[in-house]
Amino acid sequence: MHHGQSGRGKMDMIDDVKKIYLKKSIDLRGCSCKLLSPEIEKSYLKGYEQKELFVSMSQENTVRGLHFQSFPYGQKKVIFVIKGSITGVILDLRENSKTFLKYETVELNEDSDHGIYVPPYCAWGFKAKKESILIYSIDGIYDREYDDGILWKSIDYDWGTNNPLISDRDAALPMLDEYLERKNKNYEMPNLSK
Repeated sequence: MHHGQSGRGKMDMIDDVKKIYLKKSIDLRGCSCKLLSPEIEKSYLKGYEQKELFVSMSQENTVRGLHFQSFPYGQKKVIFVIKGSITGVILDLRENSKTFLKYETVELNEDSDHGIYVPPYCAWGFKAKKESILIYSIDGIYDREYDDGILWKSIDYDWGTNNPLISDRDAALPMLDEYLERKNKNYEMPNLSK
């Protein structure tokens, strides 16, 4: 069996992953929604400081991921779906975490009353169930040298597709076993799970 499959199935919730509840105002015109504010950050995200904000647009049956930024430049992510519907997958890569190599799935869509917080050193990916637009708030700066990922189909999860739309970059990502074998052994992952 591939590493990450034996006894490493779906969890109720990966350590430190959080739902970030939205403040929505809905009327006949549509919807207004506050995604982040000092109050929201204080309630859910102590020590979080947004550094980057970007939008991801995906066609139906697109799979993106599983992406993360390597130690020591891990990034906290807050992800919201503003159009469409996705199934998100979070894989815990924190060696000192009790949920190391476990994954969690989350359903998010344009009607969701929440987004999701993904801690550093957890890989994130998703399948777009229809054309979807996501907003990412990131607390760290992107660093190409530490940009990393794991092949989407290398974990024991049924993505509901065998032939997704996928980038050349994501198709070339290593299997989970390969990633773990090549990982730099000269550093010790900090204990970020409390």
